[in-house]
Amino acid sequence: MATRKLAGAALHSQQTKTSPAPPAPKGNQRGRKHGLRSEQALAPKRQEHVKALRADYPDLDDRRLALLADRLARIDLATAWLDAQKGIVRDRNGEVYAVVTYVEKWVSRAEAVLAEVERERHAPKRFDLAKSMSALEEHG
Repeated sequence: MATRKLAGAALHSQQTKTSPAPPAPKGNQRGRKHGLRSEQALAPKRQEHVKALRADYPDLDDRRLALLADRLARIDLATAWLDAQKGIVRDRNGEVYAVVTYVEKWVSRAEAVLAEVERERHAPKRFDLAKSMSALEEHG
């Protein structure tokens, strides 16, 4: 049986099948696209949003703060990636990348949460009659 001499793409294909590249080391950007699953990319963005949200909404509960900061960080990374693309963001089959749909959903939800927080901020403070009565009894 004669051995075939491989060249070009066939050689590259054979080489990657027989000796695939080692896995990328932690923090490597080789496989990164938009960074939406990269804790290394998300963490600093999340922290920026935590600081800004804490400054703007000091009474925001920790759970909504964490969720909103994460959502805003993902929006930042996704929109930056989309902005860097040249032309339409579709795959080979003509399907719009899923990240476009995610961004639309995330923005909509973030806007809803922020509107809810704003309503809470401007809502009249609830008067606690029991607390007021107890304060009167202590002074009277």
